[in-house]
Amino acid sequence: MTDLLTWLTDPLGYPFMLRGLTAALIVGIVCAVLGTYIVLR
Repeated sequence: MTDLLTWLTDPLGYPFMLRGLTAALIVGIVCAVLGTYIVLR
């Protein structure tokens, strides 16, 4: 179990992976809000 957890969390030690994940989360949230706004309008 710890090997799996280590395998999943190791990439987050790299700055470019952390920036990529942060950018993906921000884009996902913005697109979800914008898409909902467009559909309801």
